[in-house]
Amino acid sequence: MWNFFGEEDEGLDHLIDPLADPEQCYKYEEENRITKLLQASIDLGINLKTHDGDRWKQLVEYTIEIFKDEQERYMNETAIWNNAE
Repeated sequence: MWNFFGEEDEGLDHLIDPLADPEQCYKYEEENRITKLLQASIDLGINLKTHDGDRWKQLVEYTIEIFKDEQERYMNETAIWNNAE
């Protein structure tokens, strides 16, 4: 979601960037589907953390590993492009 472009064709922040705002990619969407989807995800996370802490911790660990792998892939691709210049 974070790699879409805004109205001025400026790239939005990368997925791993903690300041990235996925709602900005869809700020003209009239139904606010993305905002509702993000809120449902937040609510699900809160409930899982509250009622099943072990699974919450496991989900957090898996998510962090996914982000680390994505960051490594991104850095490798960036290095390939930088070396090609």
